[in-house]
Amino acid sequence: MDLSRHPRLLFNSEGIAALEQRLATRDWLQTIWQKKLETLETVLKEGVELPERGGGWWHWYASPKTGATLKTGKQIGKWEWEHIDSVTDEVFLGDTSHPSTDYDLCVLMGVHDSWARKTRDLGLAYQITGEPQYAAKAREIMLAYTTAYPTYDLHTTRGEARIGGGKVGPQTLDEAVWLIPFAQGVDLIWDILSKADQQTVTENILQVSAREIILPHEMKVHNIQCWKNSAVGLVGFLLGDEELITQAIDHPERGYHKQMAEGVTPDGQWWEGAWGYHFYTLSALWPLVEAGRNCDIDLYGDALNRMFDGPLTFAMPHQHLPAFNDSHEVDLSGRASIYEIAQARYENAGYARLLGQTTRDDDFALWFGDEELEVLPSKIPLVEPE
Repeated sequence: MDLSRHPRLLFNSEGIAALEQRLATRDWLQTIWQKKLETLETVLKEGVELPERGGGWWHWYASPKTGATLKTGKQIGKWEWEHIDSVTDEVFLGDTSHPSTDYDLCVLMGVHDSWARKTRDLGLAYQITGEPQYAAKAREIMLAYTTAYPTYDLHTTRGEARIGGGKVGPQTLDEAVWLIPFAQGVDLIWDILSKADQQTVTENILQVSAREIILPHEMKVHNIQCWKNSAVGLVGFLLGDEELITQAIDHPERGYHKQMAEGVTPDGQWWEGAWGYHFYTLSALWPLVEAGRNCDIDLYGDALNRMFDGPLTFAMPHQHLPAFNDSHEVDLSGRASIYEIAQARYENAGYARLLGQTTRDDDFALWFGDEELEVLPSKIPLVEPE
């Protein structure tokens, strides 16, 4: 295990060099990158003002009359918005008397997630361009959270201060989803941080979130536990904390190896039996697996490979996956982006066929896309007949 250099989560130094080479030789990737930089130019001009409290449970973001998902309307105050019934257009305001009606909390969760992603994207821009303003902005966001995070109350989806809740989010799941890109971003600027900055983010956020918020809440073999494993593992890799790495990968009841051994069925489907959970789990797994690869730990294996193969095998002729459990039919083309990393690590003709039917203009394509795949007509078979 190589923990001698940063970055080492989303990319290591070799991965940065490879991405620079791809950007220099692949016009289609350069187009994606320029759009990213244009977005970050706006971020550079933003003031960094964080919400005064953690976010709420997205399931509560529903009309109290129809149950339809709410839409966020105009902002009417500091951290307050109108919330619109997506069916009737009736407008509701948040009521802080209970988390189920505190709709502003749900919007705040999105604000927190956005700042975490901005930290990551700014860090990557710094690594690729060498321009210090990107690192400075990522550091500004990081330091803002080192001040705000300790003030956030521990809270569950029902507002309880107990294990299972989070500080940024109302569940350990939400905390983990936020922490992963935040840690990736901090890692990408780690070498420009002072020792004092490193200590502050470690003590005020990283160790607290991993050890005090996420680890005490165990869920055995479960999609949510995969998110938590990745968050804890990334903090471990970032800080060189081998105990956290072991907890994430080797814990006998909930670690990565346990998830792969018992969570992936022989046909490649995640055991919870719905395509929504299947792809949600894949989204949780890859950050830990890729960080391991960057630190010379190979977590890519047959079980993860089967999870990518399974949907291609199950796809119907129109490339929809059948409705299982609580998932409706799933259009596989809408889930194709994660196959960029699958193709980069496993090189499968079926993955290439799927990617060749998509626009390939997202983060996964930027980070892991390489070959300029032949553009194929939609709905061709993804698996060659035997």
